[in-house]
Amino acid sequence: MERERPLLIPFISLATGLILSDLFGFLLPFSAVLAAISCLVLCCFVTNCHLFNLCNACFFLVCGLTALSHWKSPVLLSDSILNHVSRTPVTVQGVITSRPVATVNQEGLSGSFVMRVEAVD
Repeated sequence: MERERPLLIPFISLATGLILSDLFGFLLPFSAVLAAISCLVLCCFVTNCHLFNLCNACFFLVCGLTALSHWKSPVLLSDSILNHVSRTPVTVQGVITSRPVATVNQEGLSGSFVMRVEAVD
């Protein structure tokens, strides 16, 4: 099977890693990718093809588990507006860089614009 479809095992491993990290929030640090790469490189010198296939599958599984870490647990800056979410109302100072756009959806009329934030008070 691996000779007929050589990308099937890496694809299934990567998809499994992405699904596990998305559904269950299971995230690995980037150092796990480095460890998986080093194991994969070391397996290149072994003549056993089953060991190489196992390390190849583990490498893509680890890549899938680390791929969503920036989106699932982002690093917040000290001046991020997300730090003010649970507090009292704030004033956002900045420059509006686009024209307001009105949209009609099922909830009613809404609008949006793009703003370059200079300060949050």
